[in-house]
Amino acid sequence: MSAKSERCSPTEALELLMRGGLSAPAAAKRLTDAIHDPDVCRLWCDSKLVKPHFAVRLMVEPRDDEDEGRWMARIVSAVGEAWEKPDKPVYKWGTKDELEAAPYDWKLDVDEVKALLPQPELERPWPTLSGSVNWTPPAILAPRREAEPRNLKRRKRRRKPKPSESEKAKPLEPPPQPPTTTSDHGIEDKPRRNEPREYEEIRQVAARKWPGGYEHIATRDIIAAANSDEEFKKKVFPFPSRYQLERALGRRKK
Repeated sequence: MSAKSERCSPTEALELLMRGGLSAPAAAKRLTDAIHDPDVCRLWCDSKLVKPHFAVRLMVEPRDDEDEGRWMARIVSAVGEAWEKPDKPVYKWGTKDELEAAPYDWKLDVDEVKALLPQPELERPWPTLSGSVNWTPPAILAPRREAEPRNLKRRKRRRKPKPSESEKAKPLEPPPQPPTTTSDHGIEDKPRRNEPREYEEIRQVAARKWPGGYEHIATRDIIAAANSDEEFKKKVFPFPSRYQLERALGRRKK
């Protein structure tokens, strides 16, 4: 870095960044972060370069000065240290131009401040086969290839033959229903596989006695009805036990 580079005050540095699109608080924060690193932005005080260990204890404070009608900036202690010189000029009593105590003269490098301006985003570099970097997207480097037609033989789907007029007029037949047995009283008994023959006779005698349904009839009453039915006793001998009768009526599981 050149020793003869142009320098500016903290207020001028703030204005420079604000012209670049930053707000006053954002510009002040960027300047504060920059002076904490001497490789980014150096800071001078009374023409002397501020040492890094002291620069980290400083900050740039923005202030909206109503008298000046603009944003101004000053260097202050970030840790509340008391300095020998005031933060603004102090004039002798009764005068406006005779200084009694002058503030510190802070300066920053103009080029280093300009480097803090927001930079436009660069295009993403695209690596090449040789390992170098090319800033042009691959879509621009190579012409777009048109898709080649695919010569694939497709299997023809077999279409169902259209129904004839007679088939359209023919009503659809209902699907086949499982066979059922019907008692003498019109009550259908579903066939039950692997059950003794007398189980169906038990259900038949109950259906004859109670055509409207025997689900609510007590087991003892059904036993009494079967015992008084001579036809049942001829078909089922010996007379079934209570356990067999409840199994036949679905009132007992295995």
